[in-house]
Amino acid sequence: MVETDTNSERDDRDFEWPVPWTPVEGTRGGVFAWMEHLALRAAMTSMARLPGFLLTPMIGGLARLGRLVDKKHTSDARKFIRQALGDKLTQAELDEAVLQAYRHLIGITIRTEAWGRKISEDNWREHVTVEFSPEFEALKGKGSILVTPHLGDWEAAAALMPKLGYSPVYAIAKPPKNLPLSRHVQRSREARGVRMLPRRGGIQYAAQVVRGGGLLCLLIDQRGRGRNVLAPFFGRPSLCDRSAGVLLKRLKVPISIGAVYLTDKPYHFRVHAKTVLEPAEFASQSVEELITLINGELEGLILQAPEQYFWLHDRYRGAPE
Repeated sequence: MVETDTNSERDDRDFEWPVPWTPVEGTRGGVFAWMEHLALRAAMTSMARLPGFLLTPMIGGLARLGRLVDKKHTSDARKFIRQALGDKLTQAELDEAVLQAYRHLIGITIRTEAWGRKISEDNWREHVTVEFSPEFEALKGKGSILVTPHLGDWEAAAALMPKLGYSPVYAIAKPPKNLPLSRHVQRSREARGVRMLPRRGGIQYAAQVVRGGGLLCLLIDQRGRGRNVLAPFFGRPSLCDRSAGVLLKRLKVPISIGAVYLTDKPYHFRVHAKTVLEPAEFASQSVEELITLINGELEGLILQAPEQYFWLHDRYRGAPE
């Protein structure tokens, strides 16, 4: 474990944002969108204020409702978990794993809403355990790319990087379709020191980010859309986002792989980043080979805590059996 040197932390006064602020917005506006947005925020804010002995059973109830009503994602999760964790799971164990996926997603949403009340500039160090390799520590102040899966608390991942000395930080994200909700989400994320770039077109800013000494965060463990590559994910061919491999070869910048895990302590995170792919070492590999390598690293991170992974996804759609 590497102790973080707090003297290396940077804030907005130490750098200029290499890419101008960009809106990351949904497309569905109107009265009903506003009502939906306000209702959801009110519900999440209310739940975030509940004591644990009330919040835990409420999350469990919502998870059971989601598993019952959202049949598509429930079915997708069952297939994904079977592929990743094997056929040795009993039906009861499989059902529990799907239920836990719903619990985990709801919990992340609530923690995100409560972030500002629980974690501040004065106490954030008390909420973090750092597991960095020397190679990842050496990337501070240098342009690089961080690849992370939908594992642990991926919302906290980008928020903690600026505090740990990796500034400026940009993250490419898909906004909610609800327009007012997407604006709220962007404001909340950027209040933590990270700037957002849209999933569509955001990759065009990658060169500016890394040449400005920034860290670009990518979540590429879900099914690729548009131009993608075919590579194995948990032993089965899948359509994969090719951006990390392309950027390593094109921009010749390091790619690190990590995740932010939850721990047994409330609002405490284990920030793990040890693997760094140096462009000179992997220049001869194809994009497909690079994505296969990255997928293997992501699988290893997921298998450390499968109960903290987002399984509610049709990962293999459009790929051969």
